[in-house]
Amino acid sequence: MLDHAAKFRVEKLSRYGGEVPTADEPEGFDLDLPGVGARRYVGDRHVWAWYRGTSVGPYACMSALLALEQFIDHLHDKLNFPARKIVDLLMQDCHNLAVPGLLVGFLTRHPDSTGDLLDPFLALPNIWHLETARVPSEFVGIRVRDPDADKLTGAETRRHTPHETVSAMVINARLRGDEERLAELERVGKQLVESV
Repeated sequence: MLDHAAKFRVEKLSRYGGEVPTADEPEGFDLDLPGVGARRYVGDRHVWAWYRGTSVGPYACMSALLALEQFIDHLHDKLNFPARKIVDLLMQDCHNLAVPGLLVGFLTRHPDSTGDLLDPFLALPNIWHLETARVPSEFVGIRVRDPDADKLTGAETRRHTPHETVSAMVINARLRGDEERLAELERVGKQLVESV
């Protein structure tokens, strides 16, 4: 459903702009994520934010993503389901930007169990652009979500841009004296700079 809706959105928008959509390369981003490999994720900044119910898009998709976010929080917080398993399951057959958006939000809200799971996302400039665009939309405009969506674990981090997320990771690693984690974060930073 999400793959179809994301593809429909970008094809419809390209027609409005006078462009002829191509079946080979719908709008989106090519991401190379561990455990998944290189793949095109179809969508735009609105598709990325569907899981928050703060952008434009099909209500059925936004509703499904809001429910999915609550469900994965339940799996993780109540049933001790590992974050890595959640990421693997959701990314397995995903071809849209909505699910990576949901996962970046989930991982940002659970810093104690994230480990290095956010690193591949944070090494990509496109993710920084998408997240930095999402944050201000949380507080203005459209809202089609239940207030309970803002009561999940770590809801205060919804306001964090990648800059703040990475800063917190570095500070926490430094406070723990975790030199290995600091080196990993430095590698992520170098990878980000090289890809710009």
